[in-house]
Amino acid sequence: MKDQIASSSAIVVTRLVPLLFLLAILIPHTAYGGTESAATLAHAGDVDLSFGNDGVVFTDVTFDSDEDPHIVIQPDGKIVVAGECDEPEDYCVVRYTVDGDLDPTFATNGIFVLDLTGGEDTARDLALQSDGDIVVVGDCQTPQHICIIVLNPDGTLDTTFNAGITPGQLITDYVSGDEAESVAILGNDKILVAGECNNNDYYCIGRFNTDGSLDTTFNSPDGYNFVDPTSDDDDNPEIVVQPNGKIILVGSCDDYEAICSVRFNADGTLDTTWGSAPDNIVYTDLTDWEDIPYQVVNAGNGHTLVVASCYDETYICVLKFDNSGNLDKSFGENKGYVLTKVDKNWN
Repeated sequence: MKDQIASSSAIVVTRLVPLLFLLAILIPHTAYGGTESAATLAHAGDVDLSFGNDGVVFTDVTFDSDEDPHIVIQPDGKIVVAGECDEPEDYCVVRYTVDGDLDPTFATNGIFVLDLTGGEDTARDLALQSDGDIVVVGDCQTPQHICIIVLNPDGTLDTTFNAGITPGQLITDYVSGDEAESVAILGNDKILVAGECNNNDYYCIGRFNTDGSLDTTFNSPDGYNFVDPTSDDDDNPEIVVQPNGKIILVGSCDDYEAICSVRFNADGTLDTTWGSAPDNIVYTDLTDWEDIPYQVVNAGNGHTLVVASCYDETYICVLKFDNSGNLDKSFGENKGYVLTKVDKNWN
């Protein structure tokens, strides 16, 4: 459910089984010219049988587990998927053509694999820069560190990133024991990376220049900022950049019991117009069980949509916040959220 919902409304990526990436294209209702007979054959949400093999592409990247794929769509329609593969985990990036074939112009027959540390290297998210470079972030080694790689459009490492040290790849920390969970590319191609720091103790967010150096004008002079929503584990923060440059961060908190959100100004300082003093963190507990957000997107007029799993993964939850961090009560029958049971046969 992670990343680029705006561009993946017609594309679903999920983990079918641990060994496989699954890719499926959904048919728009107008795909068959709008005739009555065609409409009875294909509807919005149906699998596009012209893509791959009956609408599905399976790619066995390595002989061991390949899992947790994330997706972004290039302007030319090509599909880039990043995830973890092999044992211990490596960074894996795969590119497909618009028809679902592995793209032979990318890396080695469409597949890029990198073992950054020899330990557990887990890709968590990806984004595109304006020149077509692919930025992949995650964590690596134990204890964990923030790990970033940048690929050229042809699937080779961009050696201008972190040049002279480990070209094309960066291993760093904001504090210590940090993991990168989400990435966004700003208008000047600077790289915004959010994660959990100090071994899941709090959320952190920082900004990198295109050469891989920390941008110390972000929350000057640090280059990063952090918040501590609760005294328990605060994990899996996702970010979205609003049109005005403000940054909303949404994650699980209180040891997965709730959803917490916070907003930063474009310069990296805490936005005190979100939530209320003294910490300006919005704490939302929808159910009595685990509530874990997976995606946050802009919804227009300064509003924000959050997609989460709730009640110990038995419900899909969608929340809508207004521009001040309050639940938008015009959404979801005056509650500001909707809960959809995943399987009606579950107890």
